[in-house]
Amino acid sequence: MRDVGLLALITAISVCGCAEGVAIKSYPLGAKAFVDGQYIGTTPAEAEIPRGAVGQPHSWRVEYRNCDSAEGQLQTRVAGGRIVAYIFTLGVVAIFKGPSYYPPVDAVLTGGDCEGPSRSRAPTNSGITIQQIVGDKNTASPNAADVEKTQRLSERLTTLRDLYNRKLLSEQEYQREKAKAVQEFSE
Repeated sequence: MRDVGLLALITAISVCGCAEGVAIKSYPLGAKAFVDGQYIGTTPAEAEIPRGAVGQPHSWRVEYRNCDSAEGQLQTRVAGGRIVAYIFTLGVVAIFKGPSYYPPVDAVLTGGDCEGPSRSRAPTNSGITIQQIVGDKNTASPNAADVEKTQRLSERLTTLRDLYNRKLLSEQEYQREKAKAVQEFSE
């Protein structure tokens, strides 16, 4: 009877506590991370893959506003240290962890308004700055209407930039709509 209880305990531990973790990091931080189409959180994020599903294909995707999404397949590697641990513990470690693991995913998002690692220098002046948009209004104490108007303009410019980056607006349309938005703001 005692052996049956011990066997039940070992079986319960091996079924319940066995999963492989996968860490997903991104640049920029705070991107939405998905594993097999399921949202797992914002980066850096971690997910658990059940031990029985470790050998099966799994996909990952990372999305961030105004950036091209990054995606791929999770790859497994053999953990040599675990195999050594199996030998020294006479297989006890094998109850808890399999021989494979997922190396961390490190996604670098590009496109749109994202900055890749190659842009480590200070950004160049790419058009309109906040100083040009707000003008003299930033020296006075802001009232609620001015703040709200500035926020609306910022959102509109961000939306236009996103449409341009997605190639839904030509450069001429983008420049025209951007100028029109700034003109409406200054009235």
